[in-house]
Amino acid sequence: MDTMLFSTVGPKVKQQALWFIQEEQEKILHNHAVGAVTRDHAVGALSMLYQIASRLRDMECMRNLQQTITDIRSVRFPGLPIRESAERLEFS
Repeated sequence: MDTMLFSTVGPKVKQQALWFIQEEQEKILHNHAVGAVTRDHAVGALSMLYQIASRLRDMECMRNLQQTITDIRSVRFPGLPIRESAERLEFS
């Protein structure tokens, strides 16, 4: 059985993969903020992106994703800061 666990990724593919990770991370955070996905689903999706980043061996991206996962796990009510900000803007 031929596996590609330790193969290198070309720079073009790595650039596209990092773009994909960034775009998906933004979508996941938005969906979590508006309550469209649960905390567990958001953490699971971000963990999948973390696995992709680890295969790319991109430490900065891995740190960013891990910090995002930690932040989401510590948030008790998704979307609350966004609603508070919107209410302050409407009534100011």
